[in-house]
Amino acid sequence: MSYKATGGSITGWTNFKYQYSWDGSTWSTQANIPTETWNNNQVKDFNYTITLPSTSGSYTLRWRVVNTNDNSILSTKTISVEVVDCSAPASNDPLTISSLSIDGASLCLNESGKINLSIKNNTGAAISAGTQYKVEYSWDNSTWTASGVYAEGIADGATKTANFNVTPTSTGNKTLYVRIIDTNNSNTVVTSSSLTFNVVDCTLPPTASLDCNTAPLIQTVGTIPGNTTDYSPNNGSNSWMQGMVTNSSIENVGFFKFVANSSTLKYTFCVTSNCGYSGIQIYLFEQCGNGGSNIMSVYSFCSECGQTTISVGNTNYSGVKSGTETASNSLGHSYTVTFDMNNGQCNTFTVTGLIPGNTYYWALDGNSGQKCPYTLQFTDGISTLPIKLQSIYGTALPQGNEISWITATEQNNAYFELESSVDGINFTKIATIPGAGKSSKLREYSFLDRHPAGLVTYYRLRQVDYNGDSETFDPISVERKAMGEVLVSPNPFQESLNVDADVLTAGIYTFSFTSMSGKSVNQKQYLEQGINHLQLQTTDLAKGFYILRVMDAENNTINTVKVVKE
Repeated sequence: MSYKATGGSITGWTNFKYQYSWDGSTWSTQANIPTETWNNNQVKDFNYTITLPSTSGSYTLRWRVVNTNDNSILSTKTISVEVVDCSAPASNDPLTISSLSIDGASLCLNESGKINLSIKNNTGAAISAGTQYKVEYSWDNSTWTASGVYAEGIADGATKTANFNVTPTSTGNKTLYVRIIDTNNSNTVVTSSSLTFNVVDCTLPPTASLDCNTAPLIQTVGTIPGNTTDYSPNNGSNSWMQGMVTNSSIENVGFFKFVANSSTLKYTFCVTSNCGYSGIQIYLFEQCGNGGSNIMSVYSFCSECGQTTISVGNTNYSGVKSGTETASNSLGHSYTVTFDMNNGQCNTFTVTGLIPGNTYYWALDGNSGQKCPYTLQFTDGISTLPIKLQSIYGTALPQGNEISWITATEQNNAYFELESSVDGINFTKIATIPGAGKSSKLREYSFLDRHPAGLVTYYRLRQVDYNGDSETFDPISVERKAMGEVLVSPNPFQESLNVDADVLTAGIYTFSFTSMSGKSVNQKQYLEQGINHLQLQTTDLAKGFYILRVMDAENNTINTVKVVKE
């Protein structure tokens, strides 16, 4: 900090101190300004130690000089400060994991979930394609599993985004540890990071949200239980719902949402006999925050309720307990509702006019604060998960890559399509596997890819319903050991050529010499699995340049080498 004396010389400052603040309101007094004599307009520099904020970020540091006799402020100054976490990996580390996240708020128990990460290259040079830098993960920071992701194909200073799947095996808050190792340097850890998230049992029925904007998505046909006792009293945030149906008021309300798969929705709603005379209010509508988007609502629904009002769109039908009514809402959308509320505790409703693929909302409110147990059961009209994918993984075998997956449940599952890719972006279908149609038990599937696209091959699974709807899952990758390594000597050669060939599978292999004119001379050799040492006779080859191509029994090229005959 530099101080300048103005307005004359200063001698023996004893009552002046400097102060600083990070927020402009709380000031820390650090020390007296040293007692010295300063000439007019003379500038002197001093060093001070201050306490930094506890979190990294951009801050404004405010300085001032105070006369402690009367607390008058003599001088002020502000500077911008960037506070960084010096314990974090420095930017000159060869690689850093710059971000780590999951899709959504949580992952599902015993189900495959996606982990997103970004990797920044700080090596000073581009990282080419390859398997040197491997990404691994661990649940305990001790036992590590290959993620199938590699830090490859990244320009210097650039960032690569990627993802991989994990399957949590217990619920609660979990920490996933992620690291990158250098496989060319004794698996040295290059960088690491961690991510904490919640794991929930997604097989349990969804619980209503107290906020329409965070309503859980209903994805299964079945019964959903609930109780308005669990919903908080209205705080005014849901007052937009009032007026959807005559005489309604909002007390303790919970929300769900669903996606329509047809224009007709069928559901059954039940309340218990001890719900009270006021009963429960149910609302079906199009948009959160828009009271004019009502599709249908029922005021005072219970087995003992003497006066029940149902509304369709903007039209109320007071005292009507059965019939078919058609009306439009404020958005101009027309709906038809068929209902019969003369059946006591449980009654069925049919709503037509929905648009397939659109999202719609349910709200359930205890009328006048009633605490009512209920069940909501969809029988038709909502989009359901066609399958629950338990896991998917790949294994490199001598005969190819085997891709295996397990489904927990299946609904209208016609078939699977398996796709492969060398870059994880452009995929080609390689197989179609029939589905089970409908199943509520674990089912295992597998496919052997006898012609992998590369040393690292990406695979993506696509599920197709009977009606043509489909769902595509995140890709996985399978890494193969470098196969078919071929070493030749001497090169150039004369009458014979020594070859060392390392292959994964025993069998007949073809060694093809192709000249610059395109003429090929072939020799066949039986090779054992592993490293083979052999000598190829080349007396029938003319002098010149050749491409030596090594092919397996199915004419797949496993390696090529440029050679010269003298």
